[in-house]
Formats: sequence, structure tokens, C-alpha cells
Amino acid sequence: MRRLLLTAALLLLSPAALAATLPVQGFVQNAGGGPVSDGTYVIFFRFYDAIDAASPIWEEAQDVPVTQGILNVVLGTSKPIAEALLTGGKPIFVGVKIGTDPELPRAPIGAVARAWHAKYADEAGNSAVAQALSCAGCVSSDALADGAVTAAKVNFTYAGSDAKGGAASLAVQAQSATSAELATWAKGADTAKLADLATSAKAADTAASADVAKDLQCTACVDLAELAQEVIGAFVSTSGGKITGSLEISGKLVLGPSTIEGGRFAPIDIKASACGANQLGQISVDTTTKKLFFCDGTSWKRFTTCSGACKKPAEVACGQVIVDDCNEAACSGTGTLCASGKTCTSNACVGPGDTADTALKDCAALKAASVTSDGIYWIDPDGAGGTAPFKATCDMTTDGGGWTMCAWIDEVAVNNTSLVINEGAAFVDQSKLKNASFCGKWYADVKPKEMLFYNLTTGADYGEGHKIKVRWGNAPFQLYNYANQAVELCQNLTTNKTWTGCQYAAHSGWEDTSFSFTVGGLGTGYSSNADRRLILGPTATPSGNKQWHNFGADSNAHNLANDWVAGFAVGYVYMR
Repeated sequence: MRRLLLTAALLLLSPAALAATLPVQGFVQNAGGGPVSDGTYVIFFRFYDAIDAASPIWEEAQDVPVTQGILNVVLGTSKPIAEALLTGGKPIFVGVKIGTDPELPRAPIGAVARAWHAKYADEAGNSAVAQALSCAGCVSSDALADGAVTAAKVNFTYAGSDAKGGAASLAVQAQSATSAELATWAKGADTAKLADLATSAKAADTAASADVAKDLQCTACVDLAELAQEVIGAFVSTSGGKITGSLEISGKLVLGPSTIEGGRFAPIDIKASACGANQLGQISVDTTTKKLFFCDGTSWKRFTTCSGACKKPAEVACGQVIVDDCNEAACSGTGTLCASGKTCTSNACVGPGDTADTALKDCAALKAASVTSDGIYWIDPDGAGGTAPFKATCDMTTDGGGWTMCAWIDEVAVNNTSLVINEGAAFVDQSKLKNASFCGKWYADVKPKEMLFYNLTTGADYGEGHKIKVRWGNAPFQLYNYANQAVELCQNLTTNKTWTGCQYAAHSGWEDTSFSFTVGGLGTGYSSNADRRLILGPTATPSGNKQWHNFGADSNAHNLANDWVAGFAVGYVYMR
């Protein structure tokens, strides 16, 4: 859909013919409010005798060139406009249709086009009509005695008014008219009261002749030159001018190749201001941040500045090509920026435990080196020259972090109720740890001070999700020897429950399960007291064969009922 703004219309009369032409200038907008593309458009111009008339009383189509949205066309070029359309004193409405678009809303023709009515009196034939006009009730020259009328008794200056600027005030320059074309302004001049309607020659039939109008004068009237100055003064001069105060423009302001000097963008509250299709392209300064923003039709975007200087390597992510601060031109080298605790090596950020070369002793050492995320890292418990570094799972968040996983139990995965998970004699990489354990070797070689049992056995009645910590500190127990060795602390980190009388002890007949603990002073060799056994197993000594065990029982319902079923245990074992 296109829109047409008619910005100027001047009437041009042809002295040699009754038909007239009407120059029109306009601005054609697209649906977004901008100028349509340059080119030639078929435009239909129509006159109607009513705003809702079904059919036009005059119509003309022209191929109209449009440049930067501006068109100039002369109506009546291909189909003359008959003067009878505009001399009857009735309102005329103009409609415009561009190509196949619907006709634009109709608008009335203004007073300038009505000046065609005066052209009627300019034609020679119509001048003769004016000369044959009669004056009913007038005193003829035959009834006057010679010398009866003197200049002192008749004042033609006021043209029928008893004061200057009276009824004939619109008979502008009638005294200098050289033809009947100025008879328009003599409408009703026989009574002078109708002279203010001089926009039409309709009442000129009461004039004795068109020559009467010729000699009329208008005192204190605004002549054409003065009117032109007033009109010009109401607008900004095309050759320079000054506007004081606000200038409100509705529509589009076309500047062309103009230069804007000075000025500033109006400040607004960006957060509270709309940015949609109607604001697309708007530029404003935010009152809060004092930054410059523009609307892209959806949201406000802030302008940024750049100098074109190359960024420093430490300002660019490790391995990325360095570009200037405008992100346009490539510079030499790559970035070295990495997260805290990591260095850029071979275009990759490497931190403690990320590679075999950066492996540390255990997860506690990695925690001390500012590694804070749970995950799989390279560790080297016995250092250079011993066992090669391997990957281990580190819990860096539970109870301060730094826990190294040494066993991964998942009896459900293998669906084996007779599964025995023996302690191994070597460290095991994380990829091979499932249903295996090196907790015994870790206890003997690394000498940790506490253990963490993370029970994932399905069902709340099995204590699912509970984390139980056992700490012996600087008083380690003798592994695989259940001689009721007291430990420093037994605590459920999930429920924050702490037990007293915690010790390293085993169920009667199950002494070859490793890392079994009881609470309440329950000694080794017990056969009941389910409410006081904490951990049974969950692994066996290197040569043990016990498969039935509790993984972090913690007085859960199945443990209290002494009906923990073999093959259900799932969970992890850590040391620190």
C-alpha cells in the first residue's frame, strides 16, 4: 500500500481556451513511511461532486515519474478540465489511485482552484454579456441635468462603502484591470455589500458593463505583493532562516543533500520508551546512562565506539585470532585469555588436572590449586617415576570438596546377586572403575584421613541420596583387622545426624568385607543390632568372597528390618 501527500497545487489558466490545467506536486510513501522506489507509476486523478460519489465527473490517467518519492504532474494534459466543473460554486473532491492500489481517501479542492471561475469573464464572448447587463432602478444619464453630478458629490474610492476598507475590500487592483478577467472581484458591486464575496463573478450580471469593475478602487486592502510577503514570512525561507522554539513535523522530512550543523538528540528514558515499527531508526540519548541508542524496530541497541587498534593477547580468548577493537580487521597472533588458574598452551586453556602433564597427587591437591568444579581430572598419587597418571572423578563441592573416588558400585547394572567386588592391588582409571575398587590401595599408599559413602541405592527406604562421612583423622585403623577400632567421626551429611561410639568393626562371619563401620559402641562379631550398623562392606578384601552387604545403611527401613537384599547396592566411595 502506498500513500500520496499532495504538498502543492497551483492553478494555471490558459488564455486561449476554456479548458484549464492544474499543476500538482506530491510525495509518495510506501507502507513503512519511506519514499517509494524511483520509477514511473501509472496514477489516476479523479474529480467527484460528492465525497462518496460512485462515479467521477472528470478522470485522467498519466504515467508519472517519481524520484525520491517526489512527483510533479500537470492535470488536464491529456484530458482537459472543463471550466464548468469548477464555476458552479459546488464543492469538488479529488481522488487519487496509484497503479493497482485502492483509491486514496478523497479530499476537497481548495479556493485556489476556484479562481477558474474568474476565467469565465476573461473570454471575449462572456465580456459582451457583462456589457449588456442592465441596472434595474438606477438613474440613467438621460435623467441627469448637465453638470448636476460633480466630483465633490461622488467618491468612487470607497466603492459603495461609507468607510475605507468596506464592502469592496476584496476588489483588489480593480482600478487597473484591463479586461473583464477582474470582474470576479466585482460580484455584487452594485450594492457594495456583496463585494466581500468577490471570489466569484456570479453576481456580475448587475454591473452596467465590465468597464465599471475596471475603475473600482480598494483602499486599505492587502495587495498581492503584501500577501506574498506574509505567506513567505510564515514559513522557513528556502535560502536561509531561523526557527525559535519547537518545530513539529507530521510526516516525513526530506533533507536531500543537506548538512546538519550543531543540534543534539533528545534524551529519553530508554527502558520506559517503546521500540517498534513506528520507532524504527529513532536515535536517542538515555537519560540514565547518558549513552546513545537506536531502535532497530524490535529493541534498543547501544552505540559503541572503537579506535581500530589491535587487542592485546590477554584480552582475546585462548586460541582465537586477534582482531582490532572494532572486530573488523585481523591482527597478528592469537589470544591467551583463560579462566583463573589456567594457562594458554598450544592454543588451549590448560589448568591443573586437565592433562597428564598437569596432573597433581589427588583431588584434594587440585582443590588447593583452585579447581572448584566436580568432574574427571588427571591425578598422579605416587608422583613422577611411579604409576603413570590416570583419570579420576573428583567431588569438589561436598563438605568442602577435594574427594577422590576410589570405588564405583552398581550391582543393579550387572543384575548379579552374588557379585563380589574385591579391593584391587592397583589404581584404576575412571573409565574402568565401574564395579571395581582401589580404596584399599589408596588407604595404604596415600594415607587419607576420611571416607565418603554416597548411597544411590534406589528407594528412600534404602537411604537413597544420603552421604555418610567417616573420619579417623590422625588415628588410622588397621585395615582388614576388625578389632573394634574407634574412629573420630561418623556423620550423615544429608540429614546432619552425628553418631557416637563409631568404630571400625564387622558383622559376624563377614569379617572379610572391607571398610565396615558401626555406631553406638557395637563391636565386631555382631549378628543383629541392625539399628547400630552403619556400613557393611561395600567391598571385600582382595581374597574375600562376601557379596551381601549394606551400602550406607544409616538406619534406613530395610536395614532396620535386616532385609537388605543383595544385588541392590549402588553408590560411590571417596577418600580425602
